[in-house]
Amino acid sequence: MEPMGAEMPGKGAIEREKPEPGESRAALVKRWQADVAAAKKHWKKDFDRMRRNMKFADGKQWPNQTELDDRYVANIVQRFIKTMVSALYAKNPTATIGKRNRMDFTLWDGKPESAAAAMQVMMAAKGAIDGMDPAQMPDPLIVQQSQALLQDIQQGIAKREMMDGVGKTLVCLLEYYLGEGTPTFKRQMKRVIRRARTTGVGYVKLGFQRAMQLSEDQGGKIADMAEQLAVIGRLQADIADGETDPYCAETEELRLAIDAIKAAPAVIVREGLVFSFPRSTRIIPSISTESLMEWDGSEWIAEEVMLRPDRVKEIYGKDVGSNYKAYRVQAGSPESGADRPAGDGKEGLVCVWHVYDRSTGLELVIAEGYPDFLKEPAPPEVFIEQFFPIYAITFNEAENEGELFPKSDVHNLTHIQREYNRSKEAHRQHRWANRPLYLMGTGVLDEEEEKSLMGHQAHDIIKVNGLAEGQKAEEVLQPVKKIGVDPGMYETASLFEDMSRVTGNQEAVLGGSSGGTAANGNNGLLRTPGSAVSGGGAGGAGGLGSFDNGVAGSQPGG
Repeated sequence: MEPMGAEMPGKGAIEREKPEPGESRAALVKRWQADVAAAKKHWKKDFDRMRRNMKFADGKQWPNQTELDDRYVANIVQRFIKTMVSALYAKNPTATIGKRNRMDFTLWDGKPESAAAAMQVMMAAKGAIDGMDPAQMPDPLIVQQSQALLQDIQQGIAKREMMDGVGKTLVCLLEYYLGEGTPTFKRQMKRVIRRARTTGVGYVKLGFQRAMQLSEDQGGKIADMAEQLAVIGRLQADIADGETDPYCAETEELRLAIDAIKAAPAVIVREGLVFSFPRSTRIIPSISTESLMEWDGSEWIAEEVMLRPDRVKEIYGKDVGSNYKAYRVQAGSPESGADRPAGDGKEGLVCVWHVYDRSTGLELVIAEGYPDFLKEPAPPEVFIEQFFPIYAITFNEAENEGELFPKSDVHNLTHIQREYNRSKEAHRQHRWANRPLYLMGTGVLDEEEEKSLMGHQAHDIIKVNGLAEGQKAEEVLQPVKKIGVDPGMYETASLFEDMSRVTGNQEAVLGGSSGGTAANGNNGLLRTPGSAVSGGGAGGAGGLGSFDNGVAGSQPGG
């Protein structure tokens, strides 16, 4: 942590001139930009499918569906996802100690009887010494061996107690940092479980927030005032370089931010372990990747972050100017997101890639179109055995050489959901078409009488001139006989059975159960005869693995 008077990040350190890196450095940056762009294009089909699944789970389940579309939609998939998230992640995350197997004793075989025999020998030797009776003294060699055995037991137990203490300390530290993040770890972990169910994969990134260091991810950080300091540094640099009018709105913003810092406590920045949860479409593995679990075959992984140019200044102290490829957000298509070029001469978002290169052991930060590194290449701040600080969470892994990303629950339920909607829409149209209809000869009633018959209220008396005295109304108006609605044509029970088979949940989502809670694993489920709630911890399906160094592990599933 730093005192209040520490130098503000970015103050007087923002590089504003067009970068002129050496030829070899520029060539390296360009090569990495090309490699990441090629991998992003290679996985585009999978990323588009993920975005379609997100839209489908949100209720866009008909072709060319608009916001005002009147076609029938009963979003069972969304209810299923919500239920599965509650069943998988119903409790607060807890950490447990898991020691690795090791030989704690050199001489002792671990049997209680051998330890008891050594104790008896030592007690006999002590009794012989206390009674001054050398004849009762055991064999000196046996006494020496027993003493060494007891010392070995004592030292081994002390080591175990020390390791238990270290493990408990790590558990306390982990629980502390899990509670320090904003938003809370539980809320974000539930979100990533929902993301994995929707898109097929979710990611958890392990990082470390240092004092005076900013993160691109605003959804996974320790709450402090480093953000305010960075904004102040950027505004001061803009005014000093003449890029900002001293009498504009940014000047007043700077004054207010400085006043807020002055009113803050003495300690304004913090550091510690943080978890972030990148979006499924923002992790770009190398084309050689064979499995998301532990990244088998992956040469590198890139994390994509879209930032405003001002945000790049605050985080990296680099003014990219116009030396970048601008992107903009475009909604309403399967590729919705910050994936569309903004065009020449238009300001937009900067596409920043964090590349973790396993072969060199370096983390490289580049921006698409920018000719230099945004940050000097260096080893990742968090060292783990698999090198990549990103963990994948999946639930529907399948062995398919041509597919890296598994299909999501939403994808697997798409046909069932659409068939349900079609069945209900057809039933609805059939009922609508089956409304009473009457036939009448031309010229029997005038126009006003026809309107009165079609729009009458209850118990109305309508006078018509077209009926002769004694003539019955049935002789003038003839009801049309229609085909009745056969419920069997539009049954949906079989669809719920298919849903239970596809998801392996043995239950079909239909609505809230009376008195059900998230913890009982049956929230919002329709129980079928002989069914059983199935569920498991989130960590058990390709979760975070272990954070330990042989002492403590984390099980997010609780």
